[in-house]
Amino acid sequence: MNKKLNYLIKYCTPIFVIALLISCSNTVYKGLWQSQPPQVNGNPNEIPGSFKFHDSESGLYYTISNDLDNLYISGKTNNRQTQMSILHSGMQFCIDTTGKYGEQTRILFPFVIKQKKNKNSKDVAKGNNNSSQGRNQGTNNPENLDTLKKKFTDEKKMMHLLGFKYPIGGAVPLPNDYGIKMNISWDSSSTMVFQASIPFSTFYKKSLSIGDSSKIFGISMKLTGIPNAQPNGGMGSMGGMVGSGLSFGMGSMGMGGMGMGMGMGGMGMGGMGMGMGGMGMNGMGMGIRIPMGGNNNGMGNSTNQPNSNIKTKIKLALKPEN
Repeated sequence: MNKKLNYLIKYCTPIFVIALLISCSNTVYKGLWQSQPPQVNGNPNEIPGSFKFHDSESGLYYTISNDLDNLYISGKTNNRQTQMSILHSGMQFCIDTTGKYGEQTRILFPFVIKQKKNKNSKDVAKGNNNSSQGRNQGTNNPENLDTLKKKFTDEKKMMHLLGFKYPIGGAVPLPNDYGIKMNISWDSSSTMVFQASIPFSTFYKKSLSIGDSSKIFGISMKLTGIPNAQPNGGMGSMGGMVGSGLSFGMGSMGMGGMGMGMGMGGMGMGGMGMGMGGMGMNGMGMGIRIPMGGNNNGMGNSTNQPNSNIKTKIKLALKPEN
């Protein structure tokens, strides 16, 4: 009897939890109405004091809201690894207007275009935030957070757009004539705050109508892990990690989340896992997080934080009646 019970606990519980987490990815949350359009100007005081969603692994707190004309995403994180990932490889925002988690509309920010000389010594513009490329791709010189912050501050701000209405697309400067706004800044406690304002007219329709009261958007935020990440300027880590389990935590102004992670490490094998966010002040928030691998060669060239895909389904909000 004990053997059967141990077998069920050992093999069935993880399967049950995974199935539960996957089913939660279909949960639809009521969107927040944005009564006053936020100023996407780099002022940390413009960021809400509380957030509806929390991803415990990356330390991201975020809120998704809208008015009739724009979709807004705002958030913050004091996780140094997550800040490095965003500055090094960019954060990718994916919007699926069919309510799934496709990538039909994508924004990558920040996005860097570097000049690379070809064989004829002519400068060639090259985007440097692809999923397999970062600022230091192909080098053995690790960057720390302070270095990346300085580079970001000094560089011209760009984003890369895909799936928007013609002629919107490719590398686009900030500010721009399309009304798409993105910004990253830091508050006095070195917490990174980010803001996005995306006009519906650039990818969906000119303005929301009563028919959109049941419209569901699938929104994903993707982060790419960095090799040789050194948030404190120290040595790169060695070896890998193996583990699985459940965790519980506290979120911002509310109850935290539950997650499950599984991974294999060492000699080049990454990890995978799933998790759920938390309960925020404005209602329950449970974003689905799917870390995707990472690699390690066992010689200090590890990806300190795995790739992540934080998913949330939102039903658009319409202006409440007075």
